[in-house]
This record gives sequence, C-alpha cells and structure tokens, in this order.
Amino acid sequence: MKKVLLGLGLLCTCSFANAALVTYNDYTLDEATNIVTSGGLEWLQWDETRGLSIDSALAIYASQGWGVASNVHMAGLFNAFGFGASTPWDDNENTSQTQVTPWNSGDDINSDPIEQFLTLFSISFLYGGDPSLPSDPVDATGAFFGLDTDSDGKTNVAELRSDYTVDDYPDYTKVNGYARLLSDTQGGAFGPSEYYGVALVRAIAPVNEVSAPASALLMALGLFGLVIRRRHTTWNTKR
Repeated sequence: MKKVLLGLGLLCTCSFANAALVTYNDYTLDEATNIVTSGGLEWLQWDETRGLSIDSALAIYASQGWGVASNVHMAGLFNAFGFGASTPWDDNENTSQTQVTPWNSGDDINSDPIEQFLTLFSISFLYGGDPSLPSDPVDATGAFFGLDTDSDGKTNVAELRSDYTVDDYPDYTKVNGYARLLSDTQGGAFGPSEYYGVALVRAIAPVNEVSAPASALLMALGLFGLVIRRRHTTWNTKR
C-alpha cells in the first residue's frame, strides 16, 4: 500500500513540475510551448518566426488563431515594462520612440526590464557590433509588427538590446542598451529578416479540456480508489 501511495505521489509531482513557467511584470512564459501569456492574450516568442516575412509567418500560424500584433498591442507590451521611458509608448504607427537604458555592472534580471523582456520573448539575434566580454555579453531581439493602416506597404519594428561591455583590451568600453519602436518610415518592409521575427498574438482560447495536471490528479484519485476497493474486497474474502 505504501509503495502504491508513493507512486501516486510521484505521478502527481512529476505532472505538476512538467511545465516550467517564468513570470515578469504579469507576463508568463511557458517554456514547453514558447508562448507568453498576459491580460487575456498569448504572444509567440519572437525567435519562433525569425527569418520569416509577415506573410510567411501567417501562412504557418494563422490557422492556429495567430495574427500580427497591432500598434496598440505593442504599445501595451512596452508600457508594461516601461524600460525607463519618461513618457508612455504610443500606438501611432508613424511615431518612432527610443529609450536608452544605462549600462549597469552586472545584469540583474530581477531589476533590469530589458533582461526580463529578453528572457520572456527570446533572443532573436546576437548583435553584430563590437565583440563583447563573455562576462557581460550583448543580447538583442526584434520583431516586425503593425497592420499598415496607412497602406504604404511598410510595417513597424520593435527592437531591444541589452547593455554590454566591449572587449577592447586594455580598455573596456561600456555600452548602453536600448528599447525602441520604429515607425514604418524607418523600419523595414514586411521582411523577411534573418535578425527579426514576427510579433504574433492571439486571444486566449476558452479551456474546454481538462488540463494535464488535473488529468493526472484524477487518474491518481481513481487508482487510489481501486486500491482501497481491492483491499476491502480482500478483507471481506478472508472473513
């Protein structure tokens, strides 16, 4: 009996520990699906579509409910992290905004919003600038977004780069990071780009099925009931 209970306990524990979740600023990454969730929306990690044009990305993912993030979506996302901006990030597709983030000694993910963003939405490319120190590397991510409401055939670009240290021994240059939203006058066309992904978003679908952890728990309870019933039957037989 003890062995059976131990096995059931391990089954439940493994099921609940199966999905690794990472959360910053109310955005949660499910590392098993590469999907970031917040406020009723799901975002696909940007490196999942790296190298694809918007049309190519939609050809693959639209059937699963994904669509290109609008300027409203992206402004809301950037405002959630802030990145030290003194004014809100706006949703005008013809506006470009850049916020420089000062270099800090050591990247503390608990307080650095760019490091948090990169952890959640992925690193889509390694910046091709000066070589950085292994102890303070440069990471970056970028994605096309926007619905081209002015029909000029161009789209917007979101880009973030961490601060880093240039390895120019015997001197070491400290380089600031940045977050920016580029208007369609400065951003590229619809892609593709080997450096950028496509920002895809969809509404969270209603849950109609029993989740994996709940299924495992129900299975465990069912097995436990069978064990109790078997022991009861055996005891009555012996009587």
